[in-house]
This record gives sequence, C-alpha cells and structure tokens, in this order.
Amino acid sequence: MFSRVASRGRTSPLAIHLLACFLGFYLFGCLVVRSQPNRAFESGRAEARRSTRTLGMQRSVVAFLILAVAMAVALYGLGPARLYAALQTNGATAQGVIVATWCGKKAEFKYSFSAEGHSYTGAGASIEECSKYKEGTLVPVVYLVTDPTQNFSGDPGRAYRNYVLVSGIASILLPGFVVLAFHLRKRRHA
Repeated sequence: MFSRVASRGRTSPLAIHLLACFLGFYLFGCLVVRSQPNRAFESGRAEARRSTRTLGMQRSVVAFLILAVAMAVALYGLGPARLYAALQTNGATAQGVIVATWCGKKAEFKYSFSAEGHSYTGAGASIEECSKYKEGTLVPVVYLVTDPTQNFSGDPGRAYRNYVLVSGIASILLPGFVVLAFHLRKRRHA
C-alpha cells in the first residue's frame, strides 16, 4: 500500500492520502481536546459528565479517522490517480491531432493519434483560450504501451500532483466538517 512508483521514486497517492488523514486526525484531536473545559470537577456527577464528554470526543475522533481513510481510499480507487501514475512510469508519447473542439468555460477537444500501427482517440480539456485548440492542431499525448486506449493529453505528472493535492485536502476537510457538525450538535442537545 505504501509502495513507491517504480522508476520515479514518488510516493503513491494512497500513501499521501493516508498521511494527510493522519495529520488531519491529529489536528482535529487537538482542536476537540482544547475545546473541552479544563476545570477540576468536584462532584461525582460532574466527573460522570466529563467521562461522557471524553467518550464522545473519542467517538468523534474515531469517526473522523474512519471517514477520512475511507474517503482517501475511495478517491484513490475511483479517481484518475492510478492512470496518471501508470502513464508516468509506463507511458509512451505521441503527437495527437485535434479532430473536434467545444468551447465553454474551458476548451474541450477530441483528438486522434497513432500507436503501433493503430489509430486511437481520446478527449482533453484546457483552461487556456479556446482559439489555441482548433481542428488540426497538434497536441502531445501520453498513452500506456500495454493499452493505448488509456491515454492523456498533457503532462500526467502535473495532473497527478494536482489531483493528489485537491483530493488530499478534500479527504481532510469534508470528514472534519461532518464529524465536527455532529459533535457540536450533540453538545448542544446534551
């Protein structure tokens, strides 16, 4: 699970996600612990309330950890990070030709390229001006040697880093907000 990508020496996205989750777990735990009152409780009833709060805090931290790890694993398994990593290690390059373009908030295009005597197609997008992506324009394409239908126009290393950064932040923030909302709601009703 914590293996490195073979020829590049980069840490896998799942390992980065899990490290981000543990960092979030630590920060969330510090936040919740500091939010608890630090007074000495004199009666047995107050001591029981403190035990209940501590148990609630522990449940919240465990829930956060479970949600964060589950989200990291899901984003790794369902997202394009594995393709980007494979393209970095086992990818070959080719020149693609844009065959169709759609302009909206970003430039979207369909391209065609040849690999090992066969023709393949793919789709790409860019936030650059749409006028740069006219039909017939050449675009760099990286494809898997073992399966050229798995291809990407652009730099898979950059896409990999961007995906890992965004999904790592999401793996920490979303579970943190969910658990914090339940924790605060529970404290209000107690």
